[in-house]
Amino acid sequence: IEGIGLAIVIAVIEFLWDGWRPYSAVLGQAKGVKGYHDIQRYPDAHLIPGLVLFRWDAPLFFANAELFNDRVLDAVAASPTPVRWLVVAAEPVTSVDVTSADMLAELDDTLHAAGIKLCVAEMKDPVKDKLKRFGLFARFG
Repeated sequence: IEGIGLAIVIAVIEFLWDGWRPYSAVLGQAKGVKGYHDIQRYPDAHLIPGLVLFRWDAPLFFANAELFNDRVLDAVAASPTPVRWLVVAAEPVTSVDVTSADMLAELDDTLHAAGIKLCVAEMKDPVKDKLKRFGLFARFG
């Protein structure tokens, strides 16, 4: 029984850690593989000039909103070509809270001031519904 309790505690800690410090990636087209993939895992992946395709593998919420913002801006800064579009591949994003919605609005303002259009792709319907309630969906569609 003690082992089961310890396993549950470890699983909960891992779950929380994954939410606070989730995996993210800049995506590119790798030869011989369909779709877009992490350029760190596929160093030969082709980046599309002027575009950063960014994936975030977690819900967006108060505990990771600032990290999301920082990683997006780092991805833009690391782009080998001037960025005109930043597309968030949002299929793994299962939720957005008020704090992260505010962060997205501020991030959009920051990127817009730099001449970069923020878009979101593959967003789940419940997340779209939340962004609509927050009055933000039209900004990123």
